Amino acid sequence: MAFDAFYAQLHAFLQLLGEPVDIEDFDIPNIVFFILADGTEGELGFGCESQFDSGPYHVLLDKKGILTDMVFPDPEPDPGEQREKLRRLIY
Repeated sequence: MAFDAFYAQLHAFLQLLGEPVDIEDFDIPNIVFFILADGTEGELGFGCESQFDSGPYHVLLDKKGILTDMVFPDPEPDPGEQREKLRRLIY
């Protein structure tokens, strides 16, 4: 529930960092790229405990130990999906 509430307020959260002039996710789940009015460019990745079942991820901090035995295999991209995504990005 908390994750859904955060995601619904994502633009408001980014405004806490500064005035967003561009926000884009490029159809990538759980990540958003942004540019602020002061020229700051950034990307924000986010997720919830129940969604950390695929990766790749590099764990920097895990206070609860929820990722101790987690294995994150490298995803195998689908060539057809890659072509379609590239086509959308170009056009």
